[in-house]
Amino acid sequence: MANNPIEDRYNPPGLSVEFEKFKFADINVDELVWFSDDVNPNNNNAFRKINENQAQNTKTREIVNVNYKTQAYQKI
Repeated sequence: MANNPIEDRYNPPGLSVEFEKFKFADINVDELVWFSDDVNPNNNNAFRKINENQAQNTKTREIVNVNYKTQAYQKI
């Protein structure tokens, strides 16, 4: 059997990301929060809680108003 360099590449398993679900009101100010449990960072930006009613998108720096009952996720 011939050695095929294309098939010999090391392909490590992808990193596993787990999220825990909270209400926005239960998250402490200045902590990171996501509003989806999608692990793709292109589809799910991180936000930083800046007060009890607002969060700032860490990519665009846009501040958004958030209802305190909104489902939010944090990485474990």
